[in-house]
Amino acid sequence: DLTLVPYPVPEWKGKIYFKVLSAATVFAFRKQMKQAGEKKDTAIIQMFAESACNGKGQQLYPNAESVKALHTKSMAIFLRMEKFLLQLNGMVLPDKSWDVVKKILMDAGVDPGVIAAVQIKWEADDQLVSDLPKKL
Repeated sequence: DLTLVPYPVPEWKGKIYFKVLSAATVFAFRKQMKQAGEKKDTAIIQMFAESACNGKGQQLYPNAESVKALHTKSMAIFLRMEKFLLQLNGMVLPDKSWDVVKKILMDAGVDPGVIAAVQIKWEADDQLVSDLPKKL
């Protein structure tokens, strides 16, 4: 269940594979993130290094020196990949758009009238959230 997932990195003119990390590694990373404080960015780079591999599953950044070299790269790359890596490793849930939810409901055979009612509620909740800063 520790699969490899390709991810395009146009800045590096190619792609990197990321392996799903073991539960023990994720637990250690979560602990590191809680303790990181201002060093959160370093923890993100560490997670990237632990997960990044070639198409055969061999780690690309296996030692401290290679991880240190990552600190010379653009932080924008790591921030873009952060959400992907967190989702890949089950640390955050993926975002769900209405279109995704609607397809799930339709595929499950839910009555179109019920889907329409859910859509109204969905859009009303989205409106409440987008109005929130104006009301505070």
